Amino acid sequence: MENGEIIILKDMEILYPKFYDLFNQNFQKFGNSQYARIVLDSTTNERHIVNKNFRCIVLLEQNDVNEQDPPFLNRFEKHYMSFRYLLTENQNRLAKEIYNEIKDLTTIPENKKKLPFLVNVNLEEIRCLLLNLSLIHNDEIENHLIDIYKLLIPTFTQENILNAIFSQQKKYIKREDLIDIYEQNSHTNIFKFLEKVERNKLMIYTFSPYYKDIFTESTLNQVENQKYGIISKDNTVEITFNQQLSETMLNYFFQLYYEKENYNLFIIHFRLKDSKYLKYIKYQLDEYHKNNIEKEKKIYLFIIHCEKNYEMENNRNNEDLNNKSVKNLEKYHSYLFSYLSEYQQITIDSLLEERNISVVQLSNKTNEELIVIKELFDINFIIKKEFSRQITQMPLFQKKNLILKKLNNLSTNRTLECIINKI
Repeated sequence: MENGEIIILKDMEILYPKFYDLFNQNFQKFGNSQYARIVLDSTTNERHIVNKNFRCIVLLEQNDVNEQDPPFLNRFEKHYMSFRYLLTENQNRLAKEIYNEIKDLTTIPENKKKLPFLVNVNLEEIRCLLLNLSLIHNDEIENHLIDIYKLLIPTFTQENILNAIFSQQKKYIKREDLIDIYEQNSHTNIFKFLEKVERNKLMIYTFSPYYKDIFTESTLNQVENQKYGIISKDNTVEITFNQQLSETMLNYFFQLYYEKENYNLFIIHFRLKDSKYLKYIKYQLDEYHKNNIEKEKKIYLFIIHCEKNYEMENNRNNEDLNNKSVKNLEKYHSYLFSYLSEYQQITIDSLLEERNISVVQLSNKTNEELIVIKELFDINFIIKKEFSRQITQMPLFQKKNLILKKLNNLSTNRTLECIINKI
């Protein structure tokens, strides 16, 4: 303030009330100088010189405006910032067309009212990516739109990619390019992803429970990566974020990870509602390792646990639950990292999925081919369960044990033959 600099404040809501006199321009003058009162706590009440050239800019996400005190907002001249003001009319039109195409691709054709669950895909981010393309390729951006899809498609959910594969609404992306981009990363589970990953800064979106660790007794003990070596529970630091996590404790985990040379994976779990603190954690991480060249040999992984209502399966004519989840997700888009950041972003629906089957591969199979995939269907189990349920409703209960005994003797092939013949 004293030097007349321009200061930009962001995500510092805890400090704003302490500067109310400064924001109000409620100055006390002594000679040629003006002073503002800064109240840091109940015992600290200081006055600081305010240069006439001093300017303060506060950045707020649009979703946070309604949470601010009206007196705080009234102290500022307000401006709305958007990438659309930096794009040409044609570029803004193109951004809307790409966004609408992605929504059409990922929407179920038979149920247009059900909104697609798109993770970190929004119009403002697409404008940002188009602006970046225009700076690199000038007026030839339409020849490089595939670069935008290469960033967005890896964050498609399994439902998104299946709808997109069979959709006819493709203008800027070909079906084969869509599949190729999605298949470049493993979306089956986190272990397959870690096996092939090359970048060391990662963000995964998932629907898996927030409270589950990656390495447990029921999961793989270790993963071997060609670049980072053996990844296991013994060389991993894994924590879950909550608002009680202090900066001191956070730095303790950073220090532990840095000082152990054999440690090569740092995981921090976030619930979607805590994603507004992502950039703060990222800043702390960057500051701690600012001068550390060795960080390139270590992986830093943020996992965002999204929430989705699955009750739609029992009531397919009711879109309200699904659309509520989508609207809730959209509120947090502005807190997530941009695709232009150094973090690679991907969606893995189920982190600990045991079945190593790609949904893209399944999309090309017939019903008969799907039935014989044991990882998808345990036919013997399904038949026994359903058959048992049916015969319990029969009056001749004495036949139950005899029928089940005979069913147990059926071979898998024989069972499949029976099912396929019925089909």
